[in-house]
Amino acid sequence: MSRIIEQTSEPELNSQVSGRERQLLEHSANGLTDKQISAELGISSATIASYWRRLLRKYDAASRTELVAKFAKQQALCSLSELESSNNRLIHEVNERTASQAKELAQRNLLAAISDASLSYISSRYDARQIFTKLLGNILELTDSEYGFIGQVLVENGAPYLKEFALTNISWNAETSALYDKHHAQGLEFRNLKTLFGRVMTDGVAVIANAAPTDPRSGGLPEGHPPIESFLGIPIYTGPELIGMIGLGNRPGGYSLELIDFLQPIINTCSTLFAAHALQSDGESFSGRLRETDDLRLTLLDKVNFGILFETVDRKIICTNEQLGKMFGITADLGNLEGLDCRIAMAATEPLLKDPNDFRLSTERLVRGNESQYSERVLLANGAILERDFIVVKEANRTRGFLWCYRQVTAARSASNIC
Repeated sequence: MSRIIEQTSEPELNSQVSGRERQLLEHSANGLTDKQISAELGISSATIASYWRRLLRKYDAASRTELVAKFAKQQALCSLSELESSNNRLIHEVNERTASQAKELAQRNLLAAISDASLSYISSRYDARQIFTKLLGNILELTDSEYGFIGQVLVENGAPYLKEFALTNISWNAETSALYDKHHAQGLEFRNLKTLFGRVMTDGVAVIANAAPTDPRSGGLPEGHPPIESFLGIPIYTGPELIGMIGLGNRPGGYSLELIDFLQPIINTCSTLFAAHALQSDGESFSGRLRETDDLRLTLLDKVNFGILFETVDRKIICTNEQLGKMFGITADLGNLEGLDCRIAMAATEPLLKDPNDFRLSTERLVRGNESQYSERVLLANGAILERDFIVVKEANRTRGFLWCYRQVTAARSASNIC
């Protein structure tokens, strides 16, 4: 906010007058006569006249009118200054609160995107293209990007190339539209390495180009191609092997390393999904592949840094993950929970909760309501605070189950702090 107060070179009456002098000036500025001021303050007219003489000498004023006018002006300036200071504090508080809420919303959306991908993989028949297409849509929304793709990095004759699993349709003429329609279902292939995304494959590191048209690493765009003003390419690894890539374009304000850090949980999720797809595509027997992909399902769930419990509409537990056990202090094998009625499992956790009855009633209310709810606080008996999201999983407008996602807000109190 631009400063609206001009500094004055006049003596600061407000900061230098005594308490009685201030009263005299304030009453005079409010239109009271000396006689009225005398009655108001309970002092004689002679004393008031003495105060006026002293004030006129102190501030070298030609008249009482000039003196009162200076005082009134400085009072107004002080009031404006206080108002400006208060307004600036308010703006700062609003900005901080808005930034905090935006960060919380972004984290929640990130969680939802990972949960969506995990559940899609758990419930799908290994349809990688369907899963990655949905995940790409979530990533574009998370990053406010206009274009994007997710692709698998393959190698032929020693040279890497990209086979897309999900791609924004940016066809710019009839020819490219026909090409997209013909090959997208099987996965378009991109082999030109003299491009921004090509550098991701050849160098194996993330590429940020916030001035993409003039970036020396860019190979340019085909004639008629929609403009790409900014670009982010993120490599996806399984161990030391580069197996995939996420590409994003045209984010307002460009891309940053901080954004890559924010997306790291999704990058990890993509890594596991690509590894699962590779298992399905190799030459092993179907039963062997099925066993290994089931193991990868569990690995995917255990990689995420929040607790997960997924149950059917009739309250049977389908799966959980390690983080859930850690958050609730459960040391038993979580695999034993699968197939168990969720209400029985919930009863077994009552000693861990600060208010088991409130937890039970809230859980039943959410299930009956059949509407997703986010960021509900859960208090544990050890002093830890969790936050949980209740996500109704639907398919063709039919409820298929309920996903509970738990995040730790504060850790348990130490023994010395527990009453």
